[in-house]
Amino acid sequence: MPSPTCYLLLHPSRTCHRLLPPSPRLPARCARLRVSCDVPRQGGDGPKRGVIPAGPGKGKKQVVFFDAAPPVAQQGDGEDGKGNAPEAKKDGAALRALRRATKRTLSVLSNLPLAITEMFAIAGLMALGTVIDQGEPPSHYFEQFPEDNPVFGFITWRWILTPGFDHMFSSPVFLGLLALLAASLMACTFTTQLPMVKVAKRWSFMSSGGSIRKQDFAESLPRASIQDLGVILMGARYEVFTKGPSLYAFKGLAGRYAPIGVHVAMIFVMAGATLSATGSFKGSVDVPQGLNFVIGDIMKPKGIFSVAPDVFNTEVHVNRFYMEYYDSGEVSQFIAIFHFSTLMAKK
Repeated sequence: MPSPTCYLLLHPSRTCHRLLPPSPRLPARCARLRVSCDVPRQGGDGPKRGVIPAGPGKGKKQVVFFDAAPPVAQQGDGEDGKGNAPEAKKDGAALRALRRATKRTLSVLSNLPLAITEMFAIAGLMALGTVIDQGEPPSHYFEQFPEDNPVFGFITWRWILTPGFDHMFSSPVFLGLLALLAASLMACTFTTQLPMVKVAKRWSFMSSGGSIRKQDFAESLPRASIQDLGVILMGARYEVFTKGPSLYAFKGLAGRYAPIGVHVAMIFVMAGATLSATGSFKGSVDVPQGLNFVIGDIMKPKGIFSVAPDVFNTEVHVNRFYMEYYDSGEVSQFIAIFHFSTLMAKK
């Protein structure tokens, strides 16, 4: 015959004498027990519950005693036999931490004062780039900003060459600010502008007059018709929705997309400026009439993404260069005649 299953209902508010020898895990005061046992009785269809009554009390807790040890999957309250948390819980905690970090980062990047500060910093660097000569050899800055006579008492050539302000628009500081501003624009678009568009596309119908009168602007038109009002609003370029005796209309949804378009346009402009600053070439040469030069010999890369195209293997021969004049003696236009040939073709 199977052993009965026992339940202990504890009344923490009551006290009783200790029935067991003292143990370091058992407190000096214990709870009064209410014991109920499921035991098989004669003449019954199955085990029934016999209850040993106890005094009334609050805060009952149920303690379950099993006939056998619980399965391995239940050991350690969801842990394995070695006391380690399951891999699923570890993955879930890591995923939650990643989501919190991503949300916090987007919140910081989408901050409007931060974006304004970034734009002012970029504008200041651009103004500084027009004042400082760009693309000159280091000796030029040694002469213009000497250490023995610094400009404004502290600006020397180190302030120009160390951060790369001699090539301002491809310097790490300038490109880093552009990247930070682009990240702020994208964060603002995804966390603010797109949700605003989704909210603006929703509509709801108010069924009670009290809720309508609580709006900022409310008017009562006893003799108005819903159909006529809808036609009038559609003529005023409103989007109109009707549901039974209710009408909902809105306009200006296209204006919700305007900030998104501005952000996308700014990102494209900054991406183009970055690609131009880091992937282009610059060079100049003075060639007398009748001589040749190779394009690749005079064009120098401006950034880390500058890749020389095949056209740099082209040799240019200056056949003739002359000017045309007006009758008054002023120059009308410059005319140059070149002959192009590839180095591979010549070989």
